[in-house]
Amino acid sequence: MNGKSRHIKGSNFERDVAKKFTEWSGVKFNRTFASGAQGKENAGDTRITGDLFAPVGYSFPFSVECKNHNNFNIRNLFLGGSVIKLFLKQNISDARLSNRAPLL
Repeated sequence: MNGKSRHIKGSNFERDVAKKFTEWSGVKFNRTFASGAQGKENAGDTRITGDLFAPVGYSFPFSVECKNHNNFNIRNLFLGGSVIKLFLKQNISDARLSNRAPLL
């Protein structure tokens, strides 16, 4: 899968997850602006962490990181060869910036 296809797949997955959070909570969740590509100019903005955000004023305690991978094997998590560690590292780092709990 090329870069553009991966980006589209990831964006679609984030929209699907945002829709599920919206249905569950009753408030509108959205994808973070330029999710995955905020750039250095927004790196310190704690409102822009994770892949999804809730409306201003809605108390949501999580920084959400969405990953859609077909080749994940739970066994590798225990053998030390899993990409999940990289995902968690990113999620935890973002969550700390926004003083929220990580949710992968």
